[in-house]
Amino acid sequence: MEGESEAEEEEDEGLRESLMAESTTEREREIGLID
Repeated sequence: MEGESEAEEEEDEGLRESLMAESTTEREREIGLID
């Protein structure tokens, strides 16, 4: 059971990171840093 929760935590972390990366890119696009 412990292994399962660990895998889930890693998955959540990956989703959080990708969401943060997306929002950062959108913000930069709005500011005009990215074409």
